[in-house]
Amino acid sequence: AIVSRQLTGADLGSTARKWAGGARGRDQVIAAVANALRKEIRYTGVHFGDASIVPWVPKEALKRGFGDCKDQATLLVGLLRALGIEAHVALLRTGPGLDLDPRLPGLEVFDHAIVYIPGSPATWVDPTARLMRAGALPEQDLGRQALIASPATTALVLTPSGRAADNRTVFAREVFLAKKGEGRVVETVEAWGIPEAEIRAMFAGLKPDTRDERLRTYVRNEFMAKELGLVTIGDTSDLSRPFRYTLEARTCARANTVDTAAAVTMPVGVLLEAIPGELWKQEVAEGETPKVRRNDFVFDYPFTRELRYRVAPPPGFAPRPLPPREVRSLGTITLTQEVSADPAGVVTVSFRLDSGTPRLAPAEVESVRSELGKLA
Repeated sequence: AIVSRQLTGADLGSTARKWAGGARGRDQVIAAVANALRKEIRYTGVHFGDASIVPWVPKEALKRGFGDCKDQATLLVGLLRALGIEAHVALLRTGPGLDLDPRLPGLEVFDHAIVYIPGSPATWVDPTARLMRAGALPEQDLGRQALIASPATTALVLTPSGRAADNRTVFAREVFLAKKGEGRVVETVEAWGIPEAEIRAMFAGLKPDTRDERLRTYVRNEFMAKELGLVTIGDTSDLSRPFRYTLEARTCARANTVDTAAAVTMPVGVLLEAIPGELWKQEVAEGETPKVRRNDFVFDYPFTRELRYRVAPPPGFAPRPLPPREVRSLGTITLTQEVSADPAGVVTVSFRLDSGTPRLAPAEVESVRSELGKLA
């Protein structure tokens, strides 16, 4: 009732059409309007009195250019309704940590407002997650009990927990072997979901000099490169497409041609670094007894990471016999390796890490630790 009252007479049609631009189809319109709102309305969370639980009317948020989560959620609901798209404000208690108990109702247990858009499937949008594209929720909103502000609501519903495929990072490495000596590598990184937002935030917060120094350190460690070449960074604020960046590593000792042999060393550390430290073997001081885990482990979010090498051989070289496909179970985590070559002798090697089941029993944690120890 409060949301409906604040939206009565809002007259948001012209703003909604402007922000939707040339978007066509429900999903594109939702994304365009949500992205425009994030650019036009900045977040602030200081309110007193009734304003601490009652959202502003939309014209106030538009006039001031800022608002808190409930102000932004109510504005987005109004804009979507003006375009004929059903939408509702939804309240939740953000993670990490224990969620609310649905048997104990009370407004004070909620601390955040987002937007629910019914459909098959339903779409959830957190307007305050400035670097996440519409349809993807930030980590603290995943798998939480939500109260949808709708007359049809009779119970709480769970927000999506996310799938591993929704939180995907791809490292594509083009390796150019020299006729003799050290080659070069061009790496393109692209991400979706929570990893995409994290990478956007990282680059958005770095000054160019700091960014380039970090990338120099990265190519030295990852490729044993002597020089950082061309770097291309996508627009961190453009949410209309997946974020990507490309870098060039020159004179790489890990891509080397010597006499009649050319070799590429392929570390998979960028995959394994995504595995939480708690799942690696725990260091135990001499004389101490290892602690026995009694509680389940839960991933912050499920994910996949892919690492692809495409290796172009030097003139006159051909690949040796290729290894077969390999699937390695690291407890509940899976690491897959596939190798192929085209008629020109270009070799493609693909590694894929899947985080697997999001909740691990204590015995499963020990299994993961043991297998990761062997892999390391």
